[in-house]
Amino acid sequence: MGNSWVYIILGAFLLFKILIGIFEYRREGADSPASYFLANRSLGTVVLFFTLVATNFSSFFFLGFAAQGYKVGYSYYAMIGVGTSIAALSYYLVGSRVWVLGRRYNVITPSELLGRVSGSDALKYVYLFFMLLFSVPYLALQPIGAGRLLEVLSDGAISYEVGAAAITLFIVVYVFLGGMRSVANTDLIQGVLMFLLIFVAVYAVSEHF
Repeated sequence: MGNSWVYIILGAFLLFKILIGIFEYRREGADSPASYFLANRSLGTVVLFFTLVATNFSSFFFLGFAAQGYKVGYSYYAMIGVGTSIAALSYYLVGSRVWVLGRRYNVITPSELLGRVSGSDALKYVYLFFMLLFSVPYLALQPIGAGRLLEVLSDGAISYEVGAAAITLFIVVYVFLGGMRSVANTDLIQGVLMFLLIFVAVYAVSEHF
């Protein structure tokens, strides 16, 4: 069998994501930018929560956070905890108001909203530039992390380059097919699974020691 289980699980997972994209496309379609990019502004609290969790618990969290915590010590956990708390507070204080203004002005992106509220195209494009500047490297971390994991799980049978390229391709396909709603529903399922496995891991470690 070797590492055939890795390919089976990976194939099933990627197929599952593609099917969600197809299902959401057939169910909702994409008759407007708001339906495709914002799921018609209708994501519920639970789905939105898991989407935000999935955004936060990315390759950085599963790979870099653990390694840096081991290297630096407990102080790193406190630093990340404070940063996450501030982010949650900003979602409550700022995000709710942005949501209201977004509906009022019928805009899709934060840079559009800033341009409408401020009346300045220059400010809109400056904000867009910095969003791209910081978002693109963060997005690139995800296939990089996935490529490294696949390389390790397959004992080198799947190279880092091939794994990263394949994951990027599948991300593009399922997002292209289903838009924001397929991403959110995938995040919901993955988030529930992640929390269940976290509890299983805590139980297994505590039983071991």
